[in-house]
Amino acid sequence: MTDWIQTLAETDKRLKSSNTRREDHNKLKQFVEKETCEYIADLKAAFLSIITEFNSSRIEQDSAIKLYNIESSKNNFMLFRGVTQLNIKYSKPGQISISIQNLQAYQNTAKPILSIFLNMTLGNFEEVNWTFNKKPVNMDSLLKYLSKMFVHISC
Repeated sequence: MTDWIQTLAETDKRLKSSNTRREDHNKLKQFVEKETCEYIADLKAAFLSIITEFNSSRIEQDSAIKLYNIESSKNNFMLFRGVTQLNIKYSKPGQISISIQNLQAYQNTAKPILSIFLNMTLGNFEEVNWTFNKKPVNMDSLLKYLSKMFVHISC
């Protein structure tokens, strides 16, 4: 709860020490970009917990789920199992791309099985909401759905 107070105080101090104020548009873009990266980081942490529990519950380690960071990206990551991957990617400020692909080695192509975009909206009082098809997204439900889809497709 006090993080926002510290951020407010730091912003106030920075604005008073400089003679120029940033445009509201740039502030909003930075805010949206930061929130997008934080949501991806939250998804990554949750998936790490899920796959750790999933993998420890399995006897065969050859079908374990692995999490990989995607280099040179804003927190992008993927889950990998067999020939199936689930990608979570930063599309643009306020938008996250999620896809499940089945990699066909013999064709050297990736066929998307599922492709969705989460979009950020700002509610009253700068409240951040994530939506899919203009409806609110519950992170727990999203994680459960994606995990089930990924495991079933990768069997």
